[in-house]
Amino acid sequence: MRITLCGSAKFEGMFHKWNKDLTLSGHTVYALAVYPSFMEGDKNWYDEKQKSILDQIHFEKFIK
Repeated sequence: MRITLCGSAKFEGMFHKWNKDLTLSGHTVYALAVYPSFMEGDKNWYDEKQKSILDQIHFEKFIK
């Protein structure tokens, strides 16, 4: 099964837990591309163009 994890990045720990658990159960899991901890907690690491690209790609995970 293909599963998309969606929600606020403030729940990063839960994203990692469910991504691991679901993947090890044999599912294809789509999740966030970048987490706040990857960017030292800075929520404003992207510009408007990058945010638009990330949003579009994330929405496409639902469609396919």
